[in-house]
Amino acid sequence: MRKTILTIILLSMSIMFWAIISPSAKQLTLNHRLNWENFLDIVRVGSTHIWAVGIGGIILSSQDGGKHWHKQHCPVDYEWLQGVSFSDSSHGWIAGSEGTILSTTNGGETWSGQHLKGAHLMDVLFLSPRFGLTCGLNGQVFRTENGGSSWALVNTPTKNIINKMTSFQSDKVWAVGGEGLVLRSLNGGKSWENLKSGSGELLYDVCFVDAFHGWICGRAGTVRYTADGGLTWESRKPPTNSELCAIFFIDQKNGVTVGGAVHGDSPFYTTTDGGLTWHKIETGFETWWKAIHCNSQGECLVVGHDLIMNYTLE
Repeated sequence: MRKTILTIILLSMSIMFWAIISPSAKQLTLNHRLNWENFLDIVRVGSTHIWAVGIGGIILSSQDGGKHWHKQHCPVDYEWLQGVSFSDSSHGWIAGSEGTILSTTNGGETWSGQHLKGAHLMDVLFLSPRFGLTCGLNGQVFRTENGGSSWALVNTPTKNIINKMTSFQSDKVWAVGGEGLVLRSLNGGKSWENLKSGSGELLYDVCFVDAFHGWICGRAGTVRYTADGGLTWESRKPPTNSELCAIFFIDQKNGVTVGGAVHGDSPFYTTTDGGLTWHKIETGFETWWKAIHCNSQGECLVVGHDLIMNYTLE
């Protein structure tokens, strides 16, 4: 029998609450406190190492699966850290406003910074410790083959914003953005093709579980699904018109999508049939959920304004 366990870390006005929510009982149990920040992205490496980044140059890390959190020093003075990617527990990168790229080779104990001139970056994705991509405004994609020491601008068939990227087996990469944009690369980001998503909405996130099965999400409750690597898409919309900012599937059936509060609605939906039907989780919070990261066991971390939530299906 499938059981839903929600573990909430409430970070609000210098207090972080780590709590467990049962969707039926809607009870909170406070057992931890930390300073708060607004988060924009989160990544888990293995079962224990976690990093979250966000507004105000915040970098938060945990080495014990989220039981304890530590603030890491950000070497640049920029407000928005949009995306974080680690190739292993030591090597990581962060992308953000004003072309900011941060990198670490020691798990975030120290970070070094650089700036890509003329860029505003929304995401970063490393396919190995050497090969990586970052994307942002005006259809810009930059690629590195030396761990981020230098970056080259890649031609893309769009001038729309590119919000998010994902990959499968390092060579296959998908990206989403403005006006229903879906891009695909079959050579690790060296070249890109523009696919037809069937949506004109701004897209925020993309997730693929293999080379064929993927989902995208965006404004107006948009969720679309492909079974052929992105060549064709069909609607898998949940019962909401709110913005859906993040989506993650651990296999072809089980997934989560979350988004922003509209008229009191903070959408948090789960599915066990690939998105044909959705179940709304009542978290008790009016917030903007911004990002999700799950491991293969279905242990998910969801971040938003003032909140980090652990979500697990057993």
